[in-house]
Amino acid sequence: MFCPDCGTKIPDDAIKCTNCNAEIKPLVTENTASEAPAAQPAEQPVVAMVAPAGTTQGTASSAKGFASTDPEAYKYKGLAMLCYCGTLFVILALVAAPKSSFVRFHANQSVCLQVFILLSCLLSIIPFIGWLALCVVYIMIFVFFIMGLVNAKDMKEKELPIVGKYRIF
Repeated sequence: MFCPDCGTKIPDDAIKCTNCNAEIKPLVTENTASEAPAAQPAEQPVVAMVAPAGTTQGTASSAKGFASTDPEAYKYKGLAMLCYCGTLFVILALVAAPKSSFVRFHANQSVCLQVFILLSCLLSIIPFIGWLALCVVYIMIFVFFIMGLVNAKDMKEKELPIVGKYRIF
């Protein structure tokens, strides 16, 4: 055991420190704890985390991407993920779940990403510099694709960077 005031090593049964004469409080060991009357457990405060207004709480939430407000989002999670695989899947998802705000959100994100892909192809017209820029843009598109899939899997309605702020439908 060590003195709480000066840090000098002292015997376990010491009442005062041999160096600074500070009073040492006895340690509660297993033997003394069993002899002492049982203490009532202290009530722990309940802390609730509240989502910002206009959103709902979910198990997987982040700064701007809270869980979907659609009560059937779990049911349509696969359709939302398929939206990122092409225009045909967007149409299929919108026909299969026309009233799901979760599917509509991810279908919109997917269509915005596809428009970005089409517009980025214009860079190929510019020799050399455009070709290099197109390589960087294709890497960005791949990252956005993965982000969209992960957001749909986690049932988040989180906008994709750059293209996510636009609404087509």
